[in-house]
Amino acid sequence: MSTPSKALRYCAFCPKLCRFACPVSAVQARETVTPWGKQTILHELVRQTLALDESAARPLYACLECHACRTYCDHGIDVPASLRQGRALALRHQVAPRAAAALAAGFADRQRRMQGAVAGLTSGRAVGPETKVALFPGCAACLERPADVAATLRVLDACGDGPPALVADYCCGLPLLQAGDEAGFLATARRVRRALSGLETIVVPDPGCLHAMRVLYVERGVKIEARLLHLSEFVLPALGRFRRLSLGGPAFYHDPCHLGRDLGVYDAPRDVLARVLVDGLAEFPRHRERADCCGGGGGVPDTDPETARAAARRRLEELGPPDGAASIVTACPTCRRLLAGTGSGWQVRDLVEILGEALL
Repeated sequence: MSTPSKALRYCAFCPKLCRFACPVSAVQARETVTPWGKQTILHELVRQTLALDESAARPLYACLECHACRTYCDHGIDVPASLRQGRALALRHQVAPRAAAALAAGFADRQRRMQGAVAGLTSGRAVGPETKVALFPGCAACLERPADVAATLRVLDACGDGPPALVADYCCGLPLLQAGDEAGFLATARRVRRALSGLETIVVPDPGCLHAMRVLYVERGVKIEARLLHLSEFVLPALGRFRRLSLGGPAFYHDPCHLGRDLGVYDAPRDVLARVLVDGLAEFPRHRERADCCGGGGGVPDTDPETARAAARRRLEELGPPDGAASIVTACPTCRRLLAGTGSGWQVRDLVEILGEALL
């Protein structure tokens, strides 16, 4: 990279109109981590007027990839896409934050641990000639909440035509891309495409994985021919298979950034939950395309866990303290983990938990 892109030029000379939307800059209160600051640093690195060292590289990783800035940008600039170029430079020149380098170096071990965590669920779930539906659970659910993977399989058993296969040998590769390993991400995308070849429908409950497979793979020339559906999209036609539940009061629905802003899937989770939850849904003051990030994206929980936790607390500040039995429901395992980990007192549930309990 020797000439700044249009995106870098536009951001570097912008009067910071989106700064208020960036959760990282909101919680850190530093100009260098506003979208303008990060893009300006990258602009100068590309122009070679700023030395690429650890100090210059660190702000490039201060991005949750939530695309809230793009919501308010008159030019639709994709800041995370620009910063990924900078992260690739940082990793290649060995100046990336230590935690980011560890994400890339530990990727193979992450996949092995993922496979081991759900090994007990794979019996009878291999892809075969009669397989119509497969579950791609993603590493977050496998490593952190394998019971949710089992619950998802039960839901798919009830809603599909025949037992679904479980494809849990691979992470989608997003941690590699977030670390700056573009070549590793591309190689992983190609392996995942081969593993899913010939399938008709693949259910991907993790919005990060779904965004990677629907968008980031395709941007790199890797297209998966099967239908790629979020769990909410898959179960929507089969809502008669579920009974109605009460959580003791209305549930606030949190929009995952990758599912909402990145993929435009706002209605399906709401429609499913509105059908299943007796007491209905409530909305955060900022919701849908203006929803605040939970702090779980961009590798930030690994590279700067305190910023990730602060972003999650900021999200819940919109609601104040929990009122009685009020709950928060989301449709992303990482959002669930970050929001539940704030110690706020809110009960935070994932969509798959609700569906698993509501099966007839």
